[in-house]
Amino acid sequence: MSTNLASAPAVTTETPAVTGCPVHWVADLASSAETAAPTFVDVEGAPNPKEVREFFEQYKEYMTLTDAEWRLRVQDVIAEIAATGTYVHTEEELTVGARLAWRHNTRCIGKLYWRGLTVRDFRDVTDAEAIADGCLDHTEFVHNKGRIKPSITIFAPERPGQKAAIVRNSQLISYAGHRQADGTIVGDPNTVDLTDVAKANGWNPVQEGRFDVLPLVVETGDGTITVHEIPEGLAHEVEIEHPTIEGLAELGLRWWGFPSICDNVLSIGGINYPLAPFTGWYLAPEISARDFSDTYRYNLLPEIAEALGIDTTDVRSLWKDRAVIELTAAVLYSYDKAGIRMDDHHTAAQKFHKWSKSEEKKGCPVEAEWSWMIPPISGSLSPNFHEEFEDVFKLPALIRRPPIN
Repeated sequence: MSTNLASAPAVTTETPAVTGCPVHWVADLASSAETAAPTFVDVEGAPNPKEVREFFEQYKEYMTLTDAEWRLRVQDVIAEIAATGTYVHTEEELTVGARLAWRHNTRCIGKLYWRGLTVRDFRDVTDAEAIADGCLDHTEFVHNKGRIKPSITIFAPERPGQKAAIVRNSQLISYAGHRQADGTIVGDPNTVDLTDVAKANGWNPVQEGRFDVLPLVVETGDGTITVHEIPEGLAHEVEIEHPTIEGLAELGLRWWGFPSICDNVLSIGGINYPLAPFTGWYLAPEISARDFSDTYRYNLLPEIAEALGIDTTDVRSLWKDRAVIELTAAVLYSYDKAGIRMDDHHTAAQKFHKWSKSEEKKGCPVEAEWSWMIPPISGSLSPNFHEEFEDVFKLPALIRRPPIN
């Protein structure tokens, strides 16, 4: 199950702003009558009232609260905001909000598992070293002896006048992109700027290779940047080999075990959590057809085709197609051999298709961005290729943080 969040575009003008506190507000009750519903008024100083109201309406439905229970909690929230300018989610609210954010994600083909998301509350962790330790703990927790456990670990939120810590990495585990004097890149071109930041703040790799695990770059609320090495073995790297063609293993390709996306802002009920690492398991073509093959990433397809014994002199031989299919087979074989869960694109597409049809029968809308439900290889073989989806943005949500240079 891929999270399909790693390469999502930055926040656009069509989605709510996610930096700092949104529209500030204070709330009061419509009347003193016991049955009165709460109303919300925009005032300087607190979260967006529309977002707060809509979240608690969803929370009421999810938790099947009575009207009295719901009104009592909302009154507490109103009083807390009036007194402090914000409010604190209960653990149950945090869990429901994070699960709904996954369900609402229109670019994740694996969101059918949304109700099983494990939500870990690390909101009291604010020290840089402790944040790094928490992120490393998240990595080991989700590994789960190779049976990847879909999880999100949520650190402190933004508060009025108080920024929260972030991790500048887009994923907790990633490879460095070393900028060379001649303008070329050794490693992953996607992380060149972050690699420069890590080096400027004390990271000194022994050598500059294609697959150097980047340290975590933590930035606390006061703007202080610190660098924290990933312990050996915690990346759970997988060496890529083909089940029958020996030449591929000689390239020394490898990839980390699972994606842990950490550049999304988790927005729940007007409260923004800028550090909330989210992990699912990989979909094989994410690595084979994108990370290794995209021309703006590793761009290794010609080299891989040669290692596989495929003639690249004539495009009409379909060497690119053949190479990426064999590479996908190699990635699947290698992850299976390493004992780390991974889906193939056919299985993932079938699961999503079956779930979406089941949801439709129950009258539950399934919003999705069509292009993200289609795998980067063999697209027309997916049952989702022949479907139409509505791409609707809903809160709570995981919103891509704009790149930080």
